[in-house]
Amino acid sequence: MRSTGLNHMFIALNNKIKPEDYLNSVKAFFLLNNVDSYEFPDDDKFARAFASQEMYGKLTCRFILCRLETWNTRRIVTLDGLSVEHVFPVKPKRPEWGVPPGELLDTVGNLTLAHWKDNAALSNKPFAEKLKMDQGYRKSGLSRLNEDIVNREKWGEEEIRYRGKELAKLALKVWPYPRMKENEIAPFSEEPEPERSLQD
Repeated sequence: MRSTGLNHMFIALNNKIKPEDYLNSVKAFFLLNNVDSYEFPDDDKFARAFASQEMYGKLTCRFILCRLETWNTRRIVTLDGLSVEHVFPVKPKRPEWGVPPGELLDTVGNLTLAHWKDNAALSNKPFAEKLKMDQGYRKSGLSRLNEDIVNREKWGEEEIRYRGKELAKLALKVWPYPRMKENEIAPFSEEPEPERSLQD
């Protein structure tokens, strides 16, 4: 949904909320009003978009990466001092890096977190160096975000696509699609107006 449609969406949502069953009324709103103006994507659409859309530069990028790292754990990772790091550099030195990944450069599959000073140190160094240096991925402490990265011998388009799909699977657990049974959603369904006859 575009940000310009949020005002209309929140007005419509406000009219459908039932204070006595707040959470279910919000879930039902999106499930019953799944139209283009405020579409709530299903798992397939969400996963495809999550893996393929550019994430770098968005205000939520650091939060999303941090949430993926800490989901379902007791670990605390604060955003203070963390920056978004491109695994495949924005300005790579050839021939160490090979062919740039084009439209995949700023997608989640090519992004991780690093401390500001470490990001500068990693920069556009060869992938093998990024793995093993003191500020590198193997010593980062980001076990979930860097799990796939540290087990690779090279980094390019194929690896970025694979990691993007894996992180999308994780994102589906972090931000699950709302599920409701028929009997749960029924109270929120609009009752159709009775048909009028010529005698009315």
